[in-house]
Amino acid sequence: MRGTGDTTRYVIDSSAWIELLEGTPRGDLVRGILADEQNDIFTSMLSVAEVVSVVERSGRSGRRAAEALESASVLVALDFTLAVSAGLIHAERRGQSMDFPYGDAAVVATAKTLRARIVTFDRHFEGQGDILFLDET
Repeated sequence: MRGTGDTTRYVIDSSAWIELLEGTPRGDLVRGILADEQNDIFTSMLSVAEVVSVVERSGRSGRRAAEALESASVLVALDFTLAVSAGLIHAERRGQSMDFPYGDAAVVATAKTLRARIVTFDRHFEGQGDILFLDET
């Protein structure tokens, strides 16, 4: 972890990573969070898989995208505890929204475990904890 003293922890969602990797103006907002040395940056391994798939399907290197995520954040593996937490979050959320994905549940579980804010553009995260919706900044 990079920060010292008074740090803020962020879990970067796949939607935010994709904007950054595509070089969009919205991605510049993510770049600002990554550039701040007072921030500790984390990524769920399921988000890595999602980013790799999206990037690879767009004709670019998914492996290179994964390496970029690895160099810019601490990757958080889905261990037994996180898997159970993600499953419970997914079950609860699916009762409210049938299109809530497992990957988003894993991001929420990761953020709760790390006491971190989720950085996203994805509205699936509404009501799921401390969320920084970048399209509102």
